[in-house]
Amino acid sequence: MLHEHHFSSSPEPPGSPCSSESSIQNFIPKLPPSPGDYFVQVQKDRIFRVPPPQNSRRMAIYTRRASSRRRRTCLRCLAWTAAPILLLAAALAVLYLLFLPQKPVYSITALSIAGFNASSSSLSPTFLATVHAENPNQKIGLSYLNGGDVSVSFAGVSLCRGDWPAFFQGRRNLTLFQVPMTGAGIRLSSAMRQQLEAAQRRREVALLIGIKVPLRLKFGAVTSWTMTVNARCHVTVDTLTAESNIVTESCQVKNVI
Repeated sequence: MLHEHHFSSSPEPPGSPCSSESSIQNFIPKLPPSPGDYFVQVQKDRIFRVPPPQNSRRMAIYTRRASSRRRRTCLRCLAWTAAPILLLAAALAVLYLLFLPQKPVYSITALSIAGFNASSSSLSPTFLATVHAENPNQKIGLSYLNGGDVSVSFAGVSLCRGDWPAFFQGRRNLTLFQVPMTGAGIRLSSAMRQQLEAAQRRREVALLIGIKVPLRLKFGAVTSWTMTVNARCHVTVDTLTAESNIVTESCQVKNVI
C-alpha cells in the first residue's frame, strides 16, 4: 500500500542567508558608471555640424573682399561710361561759349492760293509760299538737308504740304525762296465749310504753316550732327485766291533738337 506524502513550502527563516543579502543590497547606494568610451548611434538626418569659429571669420573676410571688388568694378564701369559723356558736354559748352549759336529766323512774305472752292465737298488746293530765312549767327553756317517739310492747315485740318529746299546758308545771311505745296482729296465738313466761307467774308482767313527741317551747324571746319528745326507761322490772308494778301503774320521757332 502506497502512502502519499505532501511537502508544503514553508517560508525561509528570517536568519537565512538569501534574505540577508537582498536587504543589504537595498541599502547599498548605486555608484555612477565608470569613465570610458561610449558609442551612441544617432540617425544621419539628426546630425548637425557646427563649424569652428575661425571658419566664420574667414567667411566674413571673403565676403567683404568680394563686395569691395564688385563695388570697384561698378565704379570702373560708371567711370568709363560717364567719361565720354562728360567730354562731349565739355566740348559743347566750349563751342557754345565760343560761337554763341542763335536760332534761325523765318517769315512768310507772300502766299498765293489756287484751286480753292470752299463750297465744294472735295478740295485740291495749291499754295505757293514765299519764305524769308535769316541766319543771324556771326560765326556759324547753316546747312539745310533734304527731307524738310512745309504744311498748311486751317482749323486743324491739313490742306497741303511741300518740300523745304536743301541749301547752305552762310553767316549773317538772308535767303528768299518759294515753296510750292499741293493737296488732293481734302474733304471738309459742312460746319467747316461754313466757317471758311464766313472767314472769307470777313477777309480774315487764319492759316497755320508748319515748318520741320533737318540741318547741321558748321563751326569753321567742324560740322555738327543733324538737328531738326520746328517752326510755326500764323498767317492771316484776306482771300483764298492767287491775289491774296497777308493781313498778319508771325513765325516762331519752337525748338531745335
